[in-house]
Amino acid sequence: MRTTPMAVGAAAFAIERLDVDVRHSDGSIQTTALVVKRTWAHEVLGLHAAQAIRAETNVIPELICSGKEGPESWLVTPFFEGSNPSETEVSEAIMDALAHLHAHWLARCETLQGIPVIDSTWWTGVCLDYSLPQLDQLALMCRIQRLIGPESF
Repeated sequence: MRTTPMAVGAAAFAIERLDVDVRHSDGSIQTTALVVKRTWAHEVLGLHAAQAIRAETNVIPELICSGKEGPESWLVTPFFEGSNPSETEVSEAIMDALAHLHAHWLARCETLQGIPVIDSTWWTGVCLDYSLPQLDQLALMCRIQRLIGPESF
């Protein structure tokens, strides 16, 4: 078993690729690549909910397992090579999967406890509670760097 850290953005506390060697009864070894992501509970709940439409699409990853350690939740999915979604256009398959997901849960959205509704209140919270403190911290680090010099960082 080998772990390799992956790039972490605003969407996770930590992400690692986990390569697991499985020895079969015939002696052959197969390496399976997984992703272990430490993230927020609502992301784990959302991926649990998305499992309901996996048979209808090929863009929803299988949720192998998930859990909680302290304030952080975690999940394990298969690893797939791909590009950063912020650097590419959203594919038709992803938009189709989102449509299926919304249609599937529309009549029973009250059962999706713990998954936030993405509305103006949610966006206000993201901006004020997450983004603004991040920008304040970045501005402070820039001021400190100007005072003591970039070589100190």
